[in-house]
Amino acid sequence: MNHTLSRATGWKPLFLLLSVLSFGMPDPAGGAVAPSPEFTIHATRPLVNDLGFQVQIGCFTTEGNLLVGTRDDIGPGANHNVLRWDGASDAVLSGPLQYPAAPRYIQDLIPHETNNSLVYLLDGGRFVPPNGEDGRLCLMHLSTGVITPVNDVGKDLVDPVQMDRDPVTGDIFIADRGDIGVDHDGAVRRWHGDTLTVFFPNIDAHGLSFLSDGTYYLNARIGGLEAVYHVTGSTILDTVATGTTLGTLTLLENRGAMPAGLYIGSGNIDWLPDGNGDFHADSVVSVATGAFSTGIVFDDSGRLITSDEELNLVYLAHVLTSAETGAPGHAAVRLCANAPNPFNPSTTVIYELIAPGRIDLVLYDISGREVAVLARGESREAGAHRAVWDGRDSAGNPAPSGVYFVRLSAGAETRKEKMVLLK
Repeated sequence: MNHTLSRATGWKPLFLLLSVLSFGMPDPAGGAVAPSPEFTIHATRPLVNDLGFQVQIGCFTTEGNLLVGTRDDIGPGANHNVLRWDGASDAVLSGPLQYPAAPRYIQDLIPHETNNSLVYLLDGGRFVPPNGEDGRLCLMHLSTGVITPVNDVGKDLVDPVQMDRDPVTGDIFIADRGDIGVDHDGAVRRWHGDTLTVFFPNIDAHGLSFLSDGTYYLNARIGGLEAVYHVTGSTILDTVATGTTLGTLTLLENRGAMPAGLYIGSGNIDWLPDGNGDFHADSVVSVATGAFSTGIVFDDSGRLITSDEELNLVYLAHVLTSAETGAPGHAAVRLCANAPNPFNPSTTVIYELIAPGRIDLVLYDISGREVAVLARGESREAGAHRAVWDGRDSAGNPAPSGVYFVRLSAGAETRKEKMVLLK
């Protein structure tokens, strides 16, 4: 929230954002966010037009700008801003005067499926009781900031928290936690064109994020168990992780050492690492404490964006997904996902150089140990190239089943992708 998604989309450039992040690393202590050893604070950037209470991390536009919601209070009279953040500064896109009466509570933002000038905005309704069935799904115009509801107030949505789009059907799915203090009266709801229907009833749904295959992760209370679930439709495929706190959820697929998901609860962000690619968390690891966001999102470099107690934007980078980037407009390499993936016994890695140069192309296992070298210090011409890994280590021994990472380095730039060897 995905995205969500709110999720990384591979090669779509965020050159301005990435160039800003390359200018050094601010003092982490100033951000009041304490990352775990697996994560580092890559950058901390202040918001100017925040309203001084809480930041809602939203989504990226097609131009690479991040939409951020801020508010000054909890309750039906709260003022809100939607900010457009370009990586260096923020500007007010939509303010209190552009909200339909009465101002309410921003919960989530995702891009429109076809119109780049629109985004969907999820209005959570009144935060304080009575708060029954007054949430709204809205459209916001990026050119004017005007926000217009697309479903009737008082129908269907109770207390919606997060939404994401099914990449297969294009439908929007909404996690609705229901009335505060009432168990199992929420649902996952589906917006299909102009109709909002109940899709997964009798649960307390707090967060959801879709995978590329049309299944999704759901952070919810189901039958009394608070957990992250892997779901298709309304069928639970697996209980991904227990011992989690209910909150929003986002995913990062097919990029380096992927977390299975991240969610926010009780001021913490937790990481659910999926080391063997089986869609089941190996553990629940705290990414950061002191986070104050009610939403989280990945950028295209795999950095997790949250906010701190001082309402700064904070970029957290995982040690296996962070990437050095060049100046804007001068990205020199592209590393595509290998195919097939999963594979046995061999797979092909495809990469592209914008200009001639020397490269390193190295395989690592999940612990970071070097397994095999496909190229080291070798010259390559500009253009697309292929390299085949036969599933053997540098000594010629067959590598065991598991997750591996291929790392491409060219000059100052590095790219990584995850692959799964299954025997």
